[in-house]
Amino acid sequence: MREKICKASQPLRLIVTLLLIACADISSVAQQIDSALQFDPSVAINLDINEKVRAEFFIGHEDSEDITRNRWKVRAGLSYRLKPLFRGRLNDDPEGDKRYFLVVKTNYEYSRTTLSNNTDIEHRLTVEVTPRHQWPGRLLTSDRSRLEFRWINGLHHLRYRNRIRGERPFKMGKLTATPYISAEAYWDQRFHKWNQVKFTGGADIPLSRNISLDTYYERRNCITCPARHINILGVSLNLYFKLKH
Repeated sequence: MREKICKASQPLRLIVTLLLIACADISSVAQQIDSALQFDPSVAINLDINEKVRAEFFIGHEDSEDITRNRWKVRAGLSYRLKPLFRGRLNDDPEGDKRYFLVVKTNYEYSRTTLSNNTDIEHRLTVEVTPRHQWPGRLLTSDRSRLEFRWINGLHHLRYRNRIRGERPFKMGKLTATPYISAEAYWDQRFHKWNQVKFTGGADIPLSRNISLDTYYERRNCITCPARHINILGVSLNLYFKLKH
């Protein structure tokens, strides 16, 4: 019994630790000379082709780690789901991927930025694997590993990203909000080191069976970027559809 309690408390300790680190980092924002603040809106359309395959289409605004200005990007991809372990427990959430133990995804992404007659273009192919585990108390954790093949103005390099996330749904009247926190680290082939880390806290709010709104705050620290510290307020409108068979 004692062993089960200890195992169940492990993800809770991890999430608390990440939250404390993020809070400590946020409290130092005012002391950073090279900090910046921006707003990132986006829209994502998710189409379930069948029970296991999903197509994704995305357009949004994001900060650029490689140049000193922001950019718009579009993305399209496919995901494949394995082992639906959480069916019945997460039916309130329109994000169907959360009901699966393992999701494999591949994407193509295009971004373009133009300023003062200078244009920066990036093409990106990504492959990612996300295992999930549901703990007692409806706590859901995920560990996403992503490999990125990037071409920035014709120059190619690889980047690896690893994100740990914890979330738990809460009833808010007729709605169910899902607060979450995450930490993500980046390894970049150009520098041969871990050069960036992001801490994120937010809430995903389902507005209906097919729509959810994700609002978040993100703090990015990067030792090789033009702006070493970025504070981001983001909102993403997520739409979910299914093909009729």
